[in-house]
Amino acid sequence: MTIVPDAARIAWDLSGISDLTTFEAAFVLAGRGVPIWLLSAHKKVPVIPKADGGSGLNDATTDPETLERWFDRYGRGCNIATPTGLQASGWQLIVLDVDLPPNHEDGRIVLNRLRSEGLELSPTLTATTGSGGKHYYYWTQETRKPLNSARLGWKGIDILGQGQSVILPPSKFDGGQGYRFDND
Repeated sequence: MTIVPDAARIAWDLSGISDLTTFEAAFVLAGRGVPIWLLSAHKKVPVIPKADGGSGLNDATTDPETLERWFDRYGRGCNIATPTGLQASGWQLIVLDVDLPPNHEDGRIVLNRLRSEGLELSPTLTATTGSGGKHYYYWTQETRKPLNSARLGWKGIDILGQGQSVILPPSKFDGGQGYRFDND
């Protein structure tokens, strides 16, 4: 799979996003073509329940009027996420999600082992998660599904692709710090 590491940074002008509120960041990102969907404040749960017609990441939008309605209804403290996988631009967003204890296996151990076995991660856009983990953003024009990290035995590492989503800075969850882009 051909990966274009810094394309995410080129495609998404992220300067200053981490210093905004999630309300502000949602509109800035949507204005730059990043589809946004809302999660409950301090939680990783979609704000629109399935019973009310919500479809999770499939609700993602760049429409400011829709975002305004959602924030008015569910509150300006909502967290934000974007779908991974195939984007409207034709590029596929793949995110390597490296988790940390105490809630997960230590993905750094697996990542270090993979690096010692020859895995090279190109420099790319990264974000620090609320628990101190890392998200590595990669873009490709290939449409095949990325490897399944669970099948590979990569405990503490998830590969987020088609049909999944990634939480975006500056979201914040109970018991953690806010998410921040490391290179914005």
